[in-house]
Amino acid sequence: MTDESAFVNSQIQEILPSYNEVDYPALSPEEILFVYTYLAYGNNAGRAYMEVYGADNNTQARTKAFHLLKKKSIIDAINRMQEAIFQYALHSLPNALLVDIQTVRNISLSDIYNSDGTAKSLNDIPKDIQKYLKLRHIINNKTGEIITEYDVIGKDDAISKIIELLKMRTLSATTETITDESAAIKEAREIRNKTLGTFKEEPIEK
Repeated sequence: MTDESAFVNSQIQEILPSYNEVDYPALSPEEILFVYTYLAYGNNAGRAYMEVYGADNNTQARTKAFHLLKKKSIIDAINRMQEAIFQYALHSLPNALLVDIQTVRNISLSDIYNSDGTAKSLNDIPKDIQKYLKLRHIINNKTGEIITEYDVIGKDDAISKIIELLKMRTLSATTETITDESAAIKEAREIRNKTLGTFKEEPIEK
């Protein structure tokens, strides 16, 4: 196992102990870390790319991240990893912490839109779903028609919230075993910066 693979393993297994790089054979270690970071940052692709690969500016990071997200192997990995994280959370976190997150995650387009793409009336949407919706009215400048749209509050960052909860759980379980927390944090930061620096020096496949 390379240093890069070992580093990625340590980052992801902190949250997902069952993670194994052999489950993502089509991806390089840095691509796997991008997938994990993308989920951890609530689907913020530019921030994830900047974290893993580095870029001259945010615009460049978002552009390069966009090209990465067009790769089928990346899309498949995102779906696989977020499902694995969610299933692990179901078995390791108190149900009370996951009720809202699970409800938001399970809201589908058919719950809030008709088959022709128009928004359903609020009366036709269950009340337990309504409380997670944000209503928007958009005016068609050509026709003057008022179009109703719904945003699902917290839908995009449901997995990132789960990751934060798992991190808190891991930290609370390990804090008592750290005799010098500041030294441990400093060492972890140095290892992280060194490995990320290696990623950023490697050419990115276009």
